[in-house]
Amino acid sequence: MALLTIRYEISLSALREELLNTSARLRAHPLTTGKAADYDLLLKELAVLAVTEQHLKDAKIEAGAQIDALDMRLDPVVDRLSNALLDRTNQNRDAELYQRYFGSKRPHEVKKPVLGVELTIVRGFLSSLLSSTDAGLKDIGQELEKLVTAATKAETAYSDAETKLRDFRKVGERKAFIDKVNHKRQLTHGELSQLPHLPGANLPRDFASNFFGHKKRNEQSLSGLRAKVQEREAELRELHEDLKAAEAAEQAETLAAQAKQRLGIEAELKQLEQEQQALLERQQNLLSRLPTKSQPASG
Repeated sequence: MALLTIRYEISLSALREELLNTSARLRAHPLTTGKAADYDLLLKELAVLAVTEQHLKDAKIEAGAQIDALDMRLDPVVDRLSNALLDRTNQNRDAELYQRYFGSKRPHEVKKPVLGVELTIVRGFLSSLLSSTDAGLKDIGQELEKLVTAATKAETAYSDAETKLRDFRKVGERKAFIDKVNHKRQLTHGELSQLPHLPGANLPRDFASNFFGHKKRNEQSLSGLRAKVQEREAELRELHEDLKAAEAAEQAETLAAQAKQRLGIEAELKQLEQEQQALLERQQNLLSRLPTKSQPASG
């Protein structure tokens, strides 16, 4: 039976079981004992690799926790800003001051994302708040500035951790190790396949297949199936995280573009209003200077 190639998506714990199974079986048979040492070395390499992968996973978890914590600190400040603006506009959400920050959005809509889009929106508040002559708004701006700086750092750390973990698995040490394992398994399988052909060997034709853990589907153990399900679930979770990050980035870009467009339109409208006002004033001035028609003399 042909030897199956180990997939890159395999968990390192399942890979360890595979290597240990081969090592133990090689050591147990008198004709193959000497080949077990190579797999023992692979197991030692795998142990180091597993520590590296766990550190990368831990870094991602730590960065994610920082993001969640900062999001919980940022949300109340968004509420405080909304309330401060409403206090200054007599609770009028259509007032220019309120519209400058929240537009048609309610505070809960700004806070809904876990950073990402929220951070992009709040970052757009800073310049105006920090330059405000209103001491209360300026204080909120200074508080937001600290949170935005920390949140940006946390998001960068999470993105870096995610990239390092993905690269480690897809193109880095993990992939290289699995390639190495597959190459070694193919060599071993080829060498073992020759043993039944030796004179007086009296070995079954599928002798080589007995040293590797792949079994027919109907022979797979319940624990093996559970391990495979866990692998697929972990892979699916990663894909969902990648999709969520991509969607958030796309939404942030869209909102930023819309905000820029809106500011441009508002500036153009303001200019047109000023020009219209100037024309009206000029019209009034001209009308006031227009000589009145002389009345015809009475008969």
